[in-house]
Amino acid sequence: MQLGYGGQPIVKGVSLTPPPAQLTVLAGPNGCGKSTLLRGLARLLKPSQGQVILNGADIASRPARAVAKELGPLPQGPQAPAGLTVRELVARGRYPHRSLLRSWSREDEQALTQALADTHTTELAHRQVDSLSGGQRQRVWIAMVLAQRTGVLLLDEPTTYLDLTHQIEVLDLLRELNRRHQTTIVVVLHELALAARYADYLVLATDGPTVARLIGPHVSTALPALEPGPEVALVTLVVDAPALDKHPRGTGLLVSEEATAVRAKALTHATAKWQWVADAAGPGRHVVRLSYGRGGEDARFSEVALADEQLITLALRDATRMMDVALTHNNLVDADVVRWRGVLPASTPGHRDRVKEFRERASELGTLSTVGSWAAGSGLVLTVKDTYEQIDRLIYHAAQDWEGVTSPKVATAK
Repeated sequence: MQLGYGGQPIVKGVSLTPPPAQLTVLAGPNGCGKSTLLRGLARLLKPSQGQVILNGADIASRPARAVAKELGPLPQGPQAPAGLTVRELVARGRYPHRSLLRSWSREDEQALTQALADTHTTELAHRQVDSLSGGQRQRVWIAMVLAQRTGVLLLDEPTTYLDLTHQIEVLDLLRELNRRHQTTIVVVLHELALAARYADYLVLATDGPTVARLIGPHVSTALPALEPGPEVALVTLVVDAPALDKHPRGTGLLVSEEATAVRAKALTHATAKWQWVADAAGPGRHVVRLSYGRGGEDARFSEVALADEQLITLALRDATRMMDVALTHNNLVDADVVRWRGVLPASTPGHRDRVKEFRERASELGTLSTVGSWAAGSGLVLTVKDTYEQIDRLIYHAAQDWEGVTSPKVATAK
């Protein structure tokens, strides 16, 4: 599945199946896509690729009310209207079950009463939400999604802005609800220590080297070092240049590390490589992509440190030299710059062997699997194939140890 905003992908190549009746935690550094992934699962963000399956059907194809009867999302930092009481807020959780022809019922009242009792907020029912403490307020919001009576809860950082005591209080409540009602819960947390403490199933979004540091102390021998790759910037140029119709350099070029006149390390002539891009661009218009950021360079002093406008100007100059067709800002229709840090170090000699050794050591933990392009290699085809293989291995180990085993099952993805 791929998710993003404004055409910019944030989460790519992710496949996730939260175990039923378990508490799954999504954890990782700021900006890694945890909340974006949860919004996709909650039908609040439509995937640009892939789909979200709930009870055998794509949630995008189902009416919102029907999904809300099975899935209870709680966004980060929700705000209640001024003057709203706790009872009134929790009652809003019953909206998916009501209609213009159906008044407040005994079932609605039972669901509300049970939600208040489950979250230990019954005594707060007639207080205004904005008069509560942070911990009380968060329990009340959880009561609202409980009143929906869904089998799945999705909570985005429910401990944000809470002190440690109230964070533990909220997470204890979630674990209690999970154990008592067998509710499937997926929660985003940024505190790794709390994630490890409360998760039955932990999805950790991070880079390969960080995974190695986290797992290293728990295996019998030291893990091999996984060096982070360089910082990379991709510059995409859309240009009006009929001279490129002849595809003077085929579909692209790779640049020798010894070259000094051109700073890009590669160029892809997208309208020459993919006919559908050429069809979309139209006659005389071309899409060219250049990549910057060579291994061994300090990113602070390389091209990737340039501002976007400066990098676009450099890309026009480099494209002119590489394709032998003059390209200036006068030709430019549009441009975009995308940056990545710690990209694949797969081209580093010995990387494949280090990944193999890493996985052999990590397999000692049995119920842990590491996936992602840093391990599988570049491209979705390799990554998806490898991920399925790792999932099969996890399922095999889980089947072997099913009797009485409650140890966390951990997956890492990027």
